[in-house]
Amino acid sequence: MFLKVQNISCKYNAEPVVRDLSFSIEKGEQACLLGPSGCGKTTVLRVIAGFQKISEGIVSIGGDEKSSEKHHVAPEKRKLGMVFQDHALFPHMSVEQNIAVGLNSFAPENRTIRVNEFLERMRLLSERNKFPHELSGGQAQRVALARSLAPSPQILLMDEPFSSLDSDLRERMNAEVSELLREQKMTALMVTHDQNDAFAFGKELGIMREGILEQWASPHEIYHQPKNRFVADFIGSGVFLSGYVKGSDNIVTDYTELTFLNSENWCDGTKLDVLIRPDDIVFDPNGDKHLKVLSKSFQGSQTLYKLNKEKGEPLLALFPSHDNFLVGDIVPVRFKVDHVVAYRV
Repeated sequence: MFLKVQNISCKYNAEPVVRDLSFSIEKGEQACLLGPSGCGKTTVLRVIAGFQKISEGIVSIGGDEKSSEKHHVAPEKRKLGMVFQDHALFPHMSVEQNIAVGLNSFAPENRTIRVNEFLERMRLLSERNKFPHELSGGQAQRVALARSLAPSPQILLMDEPFSSLDSDLRERMNAEVSELLREQKMTALMVTHDQNDAFAFGKELGIMREGILEQWASPHEIYHQPKNRFVADFIGSGVFLSGYVKGSDNIVTDYTELTFLNSENWCDGTKLDVLIRPDDIVFDPNGDKHLKVLSKSFQGSQTLYKLNKEKGEPLLALFPSHDNFLVGDIVPVRFKVDHVVAYRV
């Protein structure tokens, strides 16, 4: 593993903010730390960058120890690139001057070649002489990224890099940045509170809560196989239905009966909370369940509906938008729960 974070802990004013946290990233891969505000994800980024010392554990990059309880390499000696939420561009410098900031060790002619290379790659040639206040949000983001990548850092660290952009631009920039980093075979770690950003960016995700890493896995595994109730509740959207174990491998709810792998060996009658996500409910003209539309939210290619049966808990369902139902309509559906997620009450 190229980046290894092993059992790190750190404190602010004697208060623990990160506790016994471990993960690793392979060389050339992109990963993301995701969690609510105040969970400690930015602190982890600061630890890797060298801005924050640790009280326990080890951080190593490329096999070289950078942080431990007794050893600390200064940030400027770690060969890292950083992209911040506010871009942190120098306002008195032009675009090309900002990109050249980290290239002082290059010979002048090589520095010019490198700057021009990133101006072209980031589609900033026509903006080369502009100043930060003359740029759009997307352009400023590309300048910040170019400045971080130009010196060929070992790892790129990004702190909420898309949060200041509107939704359409942030989605486009996320895709562009991810593609560029893969082309560069750049190892990268991003921290964010936005699930869409995290799922689009990271090959692996870490879900944090109160300084603890709750789960580190692929986006698919975290969505379909959340390790605990917090991860299941935090990721995606859905509703928990009350249910109970029937026999050894069935769960009964008010809406449907599900077959599941009883890895916990819950006994017959055990009460559970069962997660039903919007994609677990499928519109089917021949469906055996008929649910009433309580509300709807058009989302372009899809529409999110809130549905229920009489005296039943409301559910969320996501249907293609060409199937257009009105509030009050009765909709035939079937349940297609391929990954049963349930927790003992």
